[in-house]
Amino acid sequence: MHEGAHRASPMAVRLIGNRKHHRTTVMDETADYYLARHAYVCVLRDRMVLLDTASGKYLALDASSACSLRKHVSGWPQLESANANEAALDLLLKRQLLTRNPSRGKPATPVQVLRANAWLGEVRPAGCPDLSARQVWRFFRATTIAHVSKRAARLDSIVRRLSRRKAAHHPHRSVPLETLDELVRAFDWLLPLAFDKKDNCFLYCLALAEFLAYHRIFPDWIFGVQDQPFRAHCWLQYREHMLTDIPFWVRELTPIMVV
Repeated sequence: MHEGAHRASPMAVRLIGNRKHHRTTVMDETADYYLARHAYVCVLRDRMVLLDTASGKYLALDASSACSLRKHVSGWPQLESANANEAALDLLLKRQLLTRNPSRGKPATPVQVLRANAWLGEVRPAGCPDLSARQVWRFFRATTIAHVSKRAARLDSIVRRLSRRKAAHHPHRSVPLETLDELVRAFDWLLPLAFDKKDNCFLYCLALAEFLAYHRIFPDWIFGVQDQPFRAHCWLQYREHMLTDIPFWVRELTPIMVV
């Protein structure tokens, strides 16, 4: 295994083993365990990665460890392996990533995400956007909330708060892309007054999500991971349009969680 942590923004992984395998997906109807609600899973070639939002850590399992769990955990994605590392079940139980209580768990099914094919700001006028006093106030309030949340809150509490807010506004209204781009452009113009977004994707996405929420716009906040070398990243996406990145930069990333 391989692991690491960040206070609110998850980072790093720990790894067990390395062999060649073929991937399939199964659903065990007689499963004894469920993935904890604060955990998320995805498949990366010959291993699996879990995101524990309670601790802010990623945990990687090689195929032998993942293989041993398919008979125990509902919806567990399968990696075929000649061997099975039975110690993986005890490990995930000790880390409270699995539960026997179906009301506190969920099937370990990887998320399905609509792949972005365009960047919202691809065609964007240069110069200062039209800024209102209300937009400036909302910008500073959103960035303050994001700063405090990152420093003082656990990732799982941030995820729950944003998920509840988003669910409360279903069905989402359709937003013209021009309107959305004007808001993102205004936020990006003001951003240097609050923080540097370089290597700070978590804070950038959280702050922009808070800002857009004032306008009743709730994009998807997607967390993705890449293997060899391990890389974790997150971005905001509205339908097939990316708000915080261009599709090229996330093409190698596998989504693990969508807020």
